[in-house]
Amino acid sequence: MNEVKKHKPFWKQTGSKRGRKKIFQTPKILKDAAFEYFKSVDENPFIEEKPHASNGEITYSQTIKKRPYTIGGMCIFFRISQECWTLYRKRPEFVGVCQVIEEIIRTQKFEGAAAGFFNHAIIARDLGLKDKIETSNTHDLRVDLNPEKEMKKRGIPIPDIELEDIDE
Repeated sequence: MNEVKKHKPFWKQTGSKRGRKKIFQTPKILKDAAFEYFKSVDENPFIEEKPHASNGEITYSQTIKKRPYTIGGMCIFFRISQECWTLYRKRPEFVGVCQVIEEIIRTQKFEGAAAGFFNHAIIARDLGLKDKIETSNTHDLRVDLNPEKEMKKRGIPIPDIELEDIDE
C-alpha cells in the first residue's frame, strides 16, 4: 500500500522568523563598526589637485583635506539605511552607544570647522547652530499724526493754503 506523505503547509516550510537577523547583535559590535568607519574616514581623506602655471608649464599640487564624519556616510559604510540607524537608536540596549557615536560625529564636525578644516557655514547648518541677535528697545516712541502740530514743534512754517486754493 502506498503511503501518502503529509507535507507542511507552505507558510510553515520557510522556517523564517519575522524580519532578518540584526546586523549588529550587540552594542559592542556596533561601536567597533563605528570605530572602523571613523578609521576609514581618517585614512581616506579628500585629495584636491590645484594647477599652477610657472615658466609656461602647468604643474599640479595636491592638498590633503580631512573628511567629516557623518551619519549618512556611516550608514553607507555599514550598508544600512538611515531609517535602520534610527531603529537602532530606539532600542534600549543600543541607546547609550548610539549617543556616544553621534556625539563623536558632532564633535569632530564642530572642532574641524573651528580649526578651518571644514566649511564653517555648512557644518553650522548641519549641526543646527545659528547666530542669534537680540535687540531690545527701551525708548518709548510716540508718533503724532497731526502734521501741523509736528511742524510747529520743529519750527517749520505752516503755509497758509486752503484746499479750495489748489487747482486741479
